[in-house]
Amino acid sequence: MAWSNHILSAFWRALPRLVAVVVLGSIALPLGATKDVHAAGCYVRGAPLFVSSKNFAEHDVALTESGATIKAYIGNTLGTGTRTWDVPGSRLCSGDQAQLTVRAGGQLELLSRFWTTSGNQTLDDLRVGLSSGFPDRNFPALAPGGDLGGMAGARPYQLTVTDFRFSIGVWVRSSQGDAGLVAWSYVPDNSAAPVTLQPAAPPAPIQPVAALPADPDQALRDAFRACPGSFDSYALLRQMNADENLVLDVSQTALADMWPRGSVIGGFVDKVGSALGSDETDHLGWLLTENATPRYPSNPYVQLTRDRDQLDDGELSASFESALADRIATSAGNLQPNDVLKLALDVTAGDYPLAMLTTHNLLKELTYASRPGGGSALLGWDGANRGTDTDAITLNHAGYDVRAPAEVQGLIGKLSSLREANDPFYSDKMGPWYHLYGVLFVGSVTTGSEATFGAWFENFTRWLKLGSEPDPTKEFVNTCAGQLARYVAGLPAQEPLKNPDAAASF
Repeated sequence: MAWSNHILSAFWRALPRLVAVVVLGSIALPLGATKDVHAAGCYVRGAPLFVSSKNFAEHDVALTESGATIKAYIGNTLGTGTRTWDVPGSRLCSGDQAQLTVRAGGQLELLSRFWTTSGNQTLDDLRVGLSSGFPDRNFPALAPGGDLGGMAGARPYQLTVTDFRFSIGVWVRSSQGDAGLVAWSYVPDNSAAPVTLQPAAPPAPIQPVAALPADPDQALRDAFRACPGSFDSYALLRQMNADENLVLDVSQTALADMWPRGSVIGGFVDKVGSALGSDETDHLGWLLTENATPRYPSNPYVQLTRDRDQLDDGELSASFESALADRIATSAGNLQPNDVLKLALDVTAGDYPLAMLTTHNLLKELTYASRPGGGSALLGWDGANRGTDTDAITLNHAGYDVRAPAEVQGLIGKLSSLREANDPFYSDKMGPWYHLYGVLFVGSVTTGSEATFGAWFENFTRWLKLGSEPDPTKEFVNTCAGQLARYVAGLPAQEPLKNPDAAASF
């Protein structure tokens, strides 16, 4: 019975951590508007806006105007953490120095910060930033910047009030993703407008204020909230599909002759078997689940992304992985998942399953090459003479496209981090990246439901410590990828590409 309860507990812990964000209130603040004439450049504080989120039913986020209490797990038990803060003044004038302090308490290690909007931000920026629950990514921190972390202590912040409409906010977040924030909007104080001795001009006719147009994608934005790059990735794929520049049907892609439906699920079962002492593997399942660099010359799913062909001049073409790496290397950097997705689709001429497989294999190779004991990365080989498994591990064979450790770090440096600064696994930047595309690849060659199952199964095995340790960020990214895969699977079928040229080697 105890064993059954343990499994049941792990099951519920492994369920996708979908963040339900409840926005209680609205903001009618036209940020970025022209400067108003009002009393001495002063502003008055409106009613606070509260936003909270939670990952599990028992995780409570209690918010007031001057504090937040978050309940979350500490090991196997629930604990609470608190933040209290100064409430900004009800009336602030241009040039005022607003002094604000946030204080820590409780048993949970939390992060918190005071922030403000800037003069060039719009109403939409504020709404989207607040509703996503990540104002720290959208608005500047008050001086001196930085977060108050841990369970004790205090941190002072200061705002020099500027002569435009603004908002002040404070957010709190636990390591498990539970978050809460309060924001106050400041509007011009017209209570003491300058008195004029000139006769007032006739008032202009009152013009109706046009309502903000409804966002037809709001439901999608809500569904993908907090999932890095998911909405933009879906929007890109939806548009390419509508333009008939996307191949989703596996029978029309480079994977048509190796449609792996059965082996995907088998691969997840193999992972459990491996942890229990079994050495049964299959080509694709092992590639997706093995904790190792994907250097398998005999694996068709690696051959597809790494093979180099002989050109007429005797040189070897670039592999798909090499071509994608070159595009990443020459990019402006700070790439989000949707940016890498676009580069991969460019490389594969719109072949979505091939793009997902190429990205997974490349990022997994870079991940393990960058870890202790790694070194250079193998991104391509001569398709006519790939060498042995030993050759691939030692990188000692003719025709190999090998990137030195400095190049590996340069490629990794072009990617943004999907982890929060307080993540205990923050140094493992690449793990969430290749996990994301592994789940998307499963969805591209099976169904959205099977991708969701794959994400759940991966999370479940982590909670049971079958080969991998629990990692909340990887588990959340897996869940996001499974959700995105379901939406992509629902895109309408199209005719073959307008440009029927198959994805060719570079």
